[in-house]
Amino acid sequence: MDFLIAPNTVTAADADTAPETGTPGYATDGDPSKGTPRTPFPAYAWNAMQTEVATVITQAGITLDRNDNTLLNKAIDKKIAAGASEAAVGFTPVEQGGVTGLTSDKINIGNSTNGLAAYIAGTYYGVLATQAWANSKFVANNGGTNGGIVSATIDGGTKTPSFLDGSGTWTQVASYSGLQAEISRATTVESNLQTSIGQKVDKSGDTMTGPLTVKSFSGITASGTPSSANTGDYINYPAFISSSEGRGGTAWVQLQEHVGTNFTLLMGVASGGNSRYFGIPQCKGK
Repeated sequence: MDFLIAPNTVTAADADTAPETGTPGYATDGDPSKGTPRTPFPAYAWNAMQTEVATVITQAGITLDRNDNTLLNKAIDKKIAAGASEAAVGFTPVEQGGVTGLTSDKINIGNSTNGLAAYIAGTYYGVLATQAWANSKFVANNGGTNGGIVSATIDGGTKTPSFLDGSGTWTQVASYSGLQAEISRATTVESNLQTSIGQKVDKSGDTMTGPLTVKSFSGITASGTPSSANTGDYINYPAFISSSEGRGGTAWVQLQEHVGTNFTLLMGVASGGNSRYFGIPQCKGK
């Protein structure tokens, strides 16, 4: 059995369907003696009958065949057998094969120590993935920036995972070993930098410890801008001070201005609680 094969047939989309109005009834050949006309056989009626029959056949898992007119009977027998099996076992059984593309290989499904597993034709297929298992192993692609992740691969050069987003941009993910190597490199650079700057003095209030060696000495400049002072006041400019830690000795050189009068170069030493001050004779200001 198969659908009508004849000139002027149409597809299912263009097939005539039952009229929306009218009273359902039965056909007649007519009666000329009574003036009763015969019933015309419309296309929609033919379509309805062949669709009814074809539906029973295909729903039973049987493929239509124009050269086999026993398909309806086979379909009915199959459905009866399935109903009997269902009644016997108390549930709807799963049919193996029966449609194009599926084989009739024996399938065994059961619970294993690792979860629901299957054998096909005696060969172990593996544990079946459940939704709960997938949720615990994978991150759902919920869109996000640039359309989310649409593809993933292992980069052929770096051998690291790479992801393609909806905008067509690939992004590589750093490997654990690569990340650890970068952390180690950055730590070494930071350590070397701290060693090289040592006790660098770069702001007011900092204290430098340890010896200071100045090569190619061309002078050291200490500068300061004192606030405006009245004539006769004394102002001390920045001083150079040398201290001997652990010995209590200190030496310094300092410039003192007697505003409006002169400048004096002061030098001093202190050790063990004793202090000595020296002054260069005053220089008249210009």
